[in-house]
Amino acid sequence: MDRKLCVKKPRIFLSPLELILIEKILLKIGTKITGMKMRIVFLLSCLAGLRIGEICVLQLDDFARDPNTGLLLRDKKNRAVLHFPASKTMSGPGLYWSFGIVLVPFLADVIDFYLASIAMTGAPANAYLIHRGNHWSCGRINSWSIMVFFQRYKSILSEGLVHHPKGTIFSLRDLRNTCCNLILRFGFHWRNIEKIARIHLRQSLGYSYPSLKVRMLTKPITKTEYYDAVLDALGFPWDEKEIKSWHTGR
Repeated sequence: MDRKLCVKKPRIFLSPLELILIEKILLKIGTKITGMKMRIVFLLSCLAGLRIGEICVLQLDDFARDPNTGLLLRDKKNRAVLHFPASKTMSGPGLYWSFGIVLVPFLADVIDFYLASIAMTGAPANAYLIHRGNHWSCGRINSWSIMVFFQRYKSILSEGLVHHPKGTIFSLRDLRNTCCNLILRFGFHWRNIEKIARIHLRQSLGYSYPSLKVRMLTKPITKTEYYDAVLDALGFPWDEKEIKSWHTGR
């Protein structure tokens, strides 16, 4: 095992603008299919809070999809839902498991674009979302391959870290931390936002945010409240110019 892949580094939180810039860089790396797949890995981690191992076992029938088009079903606010089976998660089922994992419109749009691509043509319901090679029939990818990809291009991707000191290196482990931080930071006006963040990431926040431990046991959360709070915090405009005015308005 390459020890360089296991070196611990300080936890950093990415800004919305940095996420946008890194996502654009990803689209220019490797082949078109590889770029699309790694783009989805990146977005599922930073916007849906999924672990890399969980992304690797995602299958098409884990998503709520339209039986006629095969694309994701949307609600009135253009959100989609991932019903992640408890057997596939690394954290186990929780009290709010039936809510599913809400996907903000931009993430749902990117997944739909990928589902309509040649890489997923004719894919059955049990096909893996992220696969090896250029076609779903190649079988699912493993987490090590994803880690190696992002490690290989970490210097290029780190060019998107415009709000951090020069020399700061991007890492996959920063994405789930960022997802949690963005919910807490931009959803602060929502009742019990700490609990909403915990529902979205499916884990206790005590490790990363020790001061929040005593604030978890509060009133129950409704599905509507969870969906709306996540959209409010993570549904920012995916555009370099628009994000500045959005950020100012917060």
